[in-house]
Amino acid sequence: MKGNYWLSRFELLLLFFGVVFLFGCENRDEKLETQRKAVMEIHDEAMAKMDVLYNLENKAREKVMVFKLEMRDDSAAVYEELLFKLAYAQEHMMDWMHDYNLDSAANANPKAEKYLQSQMVAVKKVHQDIFEALEEGKNKIK
Repeated sequence: MKGNYWLSRFELLLLFFGVVFLFGCENRDEKLETQRKAVMEIHDEAMAKMDVLYNLENKAREKVMVFKLEMRDDSAAVYEELLFKLAYAQEHMMDWMHDYNLDSAANANPKAEKYLQSQMVAVKKVHQDIFEALEEGKNKIK
């Protein structure tokens, strides 16, 4: 005769799968947190350059106006192109931030991992646009 303290095979299996499930959820939550942090680190690095982009945009705008007043359209065109790149990089960041959805990145969302992977790709492109525009701006505006 079995004692009351022995678990049935069913109860043991249930306990085993419960423990596996809990550890699986914990690992998923940790992985999602790591992904969220990685996305936000890239965002934060690029976001920190927004003031510099804005200042370069203002300087490029001034150069365009000066060259247009002097009727030096070829020179103005160079700075108009730069102005476009600087403005686009800033707009791209604003669009990404507007589109980033905290609910989609939340642990409760079963598709959060895929969402964060797509956001990593998107924020890396924003980062690249910002740093390329900065580089070009610094080289052309001295």
